[in-house]
Amino acid sequence: MRAILPELDAMKGVLQPEQFHPEGDVFVHTRLMLSLLPETVSVPLVFAVLFHDVAKPVTATVDKTGRIRFNEHDRIGAQMTEAIMRRLRFSGAEIEAAVEMVRQHMVFKDTPKMRVAKLKRFMARPTFNEELELHRVDCESSHRMLDNYEFLLRKREEFANEPIIPPPLLRGDDLIALGFKPGPEFGEILEAVETRQLEGRLRTRMKRLSGSNNDICRASRIKKTSTTRTPNENSDEQRGGAADATGGRAGRCHGRVAERAARSWA
Repeated sequence: MRAILPELDAMKGVLQPEQFHPEGDVFVHTRLMLSLLPETVSVPLVFAVLFHDVAKPVTATVDKTGRIRFNEHDRIGAQMTEAIMRRLRFSGAEIEAAVEMVRQHMVFKDTPKMRVAKLKRFMARPTFNEELELHRVDCESSHRMLDNYEFLLRKREEFANEPIIPPPLLRGDDLIALGFKPGPEFGEILEAVETRQLEGRLRTRMKRLSGSNNDICRASRIKKTSTTRTPNENSDEQRGGAADATGGRAGRCHGRVAERAARSWA
């Protein structure tokens, strides 16, 4: 193993906080996870489990309180996973899936705090179900707290009655018909509409225009014939980008234009 996968050998002896990992070091934890997987499992999931903590040896630090930390081990681990699997000549699809699972595995702890729209987008990704299994064995092989896992099982059942990402109420051609010039704002407005749709605040497309083009432009601070932005607008984007569609000053403005635009077509 040392010759083929030295990155796994490096996990031996890498201590973890006992509060969360009473089972032992990173290598022991990884072996336990593998043993908890079902008999039939995909190649990407096996390698995502194998490499989900592959970056812990290179990111391990001890903070001022004496706590062991592995900052950004998910992001760095995803990069390492891609390099290792390319070295081992796995297919592009297998690499892409495993890398995504490694990159996202720490997000699961935040899912109960997510807004509905963000949670639905997270769960709609093609690797989510296998990531959920990775999360289960990650918890069962360490602290054994399955609260987030059980929360997501309930949400998966709750969302199962309809498409988790429904057909959009607003498309780019609708914005063009309103007089908007294609540009970065398209994505921001469309995301704002989708957010309201996913959260149940927009459900149908109304048959009558609810405001003039100029009203919509003023509400969103977007010029119909230009994508030029003011310095303040650039600052908003630098601070949050498209994420502002769900919060912040730019998000509120785009939210108003989005809701108005979404209700404009039958």
